[in-house]
Amino acid sequence: MKKFLGAVLFLAISCCAAVQAKDYHVAARVKEAQAAVEKMIRSKSAAGLAQSVKEGVGVAIFPSVVKAGLIVGGRYGEGLMLRHDPKTGQWYGPAFFSISGGSVGLQIGASSTALVLTVNNEKGMKAFRGGTFTLGADVAAVAGPSGRNSYVGTNINADAPIFSYSITKGVFAGVALDGSVISELPRVNDACWGRHLNNVQIFHRKPARKDVQALIRKLNQLISLAK
Repeated sequence: MKKFLGAVLFLAISCCAAVQAKDYHVAARVKEAQAAVEKMIRSKSAAGLAQSVKEGVGVAIFPSVVKAGLIVGGRYGEGLMLRHDPKTGQWYGPAFFSISGGSVGLQIGASSTALVLTVNNEKGMKAFRGGTFTLGADVAAVAGPSGRNSYVGTNINADAPIFSYSITKGVFAGVALDGSVISELPRVNDACWGRHLNNVQIFHRKPARKDVQALIRKLNQLISLAK
């Protein structure tokens, strides 16, 4: 029975990945990311996340990460990454990525949540400039501070290269994602930019799309909530 359920889960995640991999609707992806940021803005528990975005050098938004399983679980989602210059406030990108990973434990049923990764320093950005990397193995990622007082007496850039957050029903909390694999989606990037660009090139380009500019305005609105 367990083997059967494991096979079903594997096929479900594989099909999900295959369908989404063929879906290059950039506008819909950006719109989903913007909706996730709007939820962050409305939340009363996003102070730590807002501060992390403000001081960080990048942010990755995965609006809907599906996690399902019985005993052995797995997760998959797709999203986008923007580079941020905290000194000038300028944003660059986006580049598109997927996140996938498995976990072991008592997990019954399926759930969907948003994940946000804030990149604190250039070591974290270097990982996103490549193609595929594993959180915890190739680059350190820790559960991000969620409360406003979490930053008192600390230096964000002295901590892990990446902070990770889980957003469920408007509640923000740091979440451990060790073992999760981040992979670039080059065909989606090509669809967004109209030609092939690698991630190094993308993260040096200012966004020209109006929908991405609208997303950035929401991110700046989120930053305004930081103290």
